[in-house]
Amino acid sequence: MRLASNSLPYFAIKGRTMTQVSQEHEISPEWIESPDRPVGVSSNLIGRLQMEVDGANARVESIRASARKAFDVQQAKCEDLRDVAGRLQHLLRQQLNAFVSIEAFQDFQINEKWGGQQETRPCEFRRTVTLTVPNSERCHAKVVLEFNLDADQDFDNLILDFKLEVIPVYVKFKAHDRLTISADGCSQQLIAEWIDNKLVEFAQIYFEIYFSEYYQIDSLVHDPVMNKEFPKAFAYGTKQFNGKTYYSLTSESYHAFAAQPGLYVR
Repeated sequence: MRLASNSLPYFAIKGRTMTQVSQEHEISPEWIESPDRPVGVSSNLIGRLQMEVDGANARVESIRASARKAFDVQQAKCEDLRDVAGRLQHLLRQQLNAFVSIEAFQDFQINEKWGGQQETRPCEFRRTVTLTVPNSERCHAKVVLEFNLDADQDFDNLILDFKLEVIPVYVKFKAHDRLTISADGCSQQLIAEWIDNKLVEFAQIYFEIYFSEYYQIDSLVHDPVMNKEFPKAFAYGTKQFNGKTYYSLTSESYHAFAAQPGLYVR
């Protein structure tokens, strides 16, 4: 094929036309003599390109082999961590049940959830346990304790996260803590002690809220005998008189009011 002098070249290499390149390098006559080969394609070029293709395919196979090996290792790690996670979940459930067995915490609500909303990893076994304090006369705040259990990115360790949410915030508290647990390097006793400490801290925060005037200010009532305001949750007892409820802070004021309510209120 011959280009007209005023036509553009099909290819350009650093500003030179194929005609110029052909003049600089000897072109074998087999370019146009082989009936099985496209016009202008040399056997040397085909061989060199095939080597590049084979090299690329070999790299792909190497990547696949590495991925298979990494996945097998990951699966083995997951099995080890899954066993530890199951035992840890059982331990956590036991300690939370013990916590709510205390009369002061019996109305706290335990909720367990397995996995996340979007499972994106091949060995997903996320666990979340929440302990929610219901809003009541004793607690005028949103209080939620959460334990999250998951593996780290490489599945070498389990991560147990402690999170505490209090709204509104009128007290100081530690909102987050973390325990890293290896498949074979952390004793159950140490884990149990860590969970115990978190639950005790949670109880301390709860009682701080309970006694805080900032949280109780909207629930103050009046003891007519003692002529004193106090949080409704602290009342020893109540008594109805003339269609109204009266609160007593102590047993003494309660019995005094019960005996002669008209002496203290009109």
